[in-house]
Amino acid sequence: MNRAPTVSAAGGAAGDLAPGIAGRTYPGGRGGRPGIAGSGAGGPSIGVAYTGGIPNFINAARPKAGTPGAGADKDSNTFQDVTWILPASDPGIAEDMHEF
Repeated sequence: MNRAPTVSAAGGAAGDLAPGIAGRTYPGGRGGRPGIAGSGAGGPSIGVAYTGGIPNFINAARPKAGTPGAGADKDSNTFQDVTWILPASDPGIAEDMHEF
């Protein structure tokens, strides 16, 4: 699969009390750069998920998967002369039965 990790940046410094002045504080530092994250668009479609042996079905019933989510296209954004690139994501899987 072609999954992009979520990238975070450290935030700004915490605020602090002003020395010797009750109730006064110093402001905190500036926040960090924005991160990137995938869309989660390529979600799976699984009819029945199971663990520990194939389940028994009654009356000849059979699970049927639907249409999985489509993957997201590659995207990019530039902010303050920094460009973040979000690689394309794979589409979800479609399985009538899935064993964990």
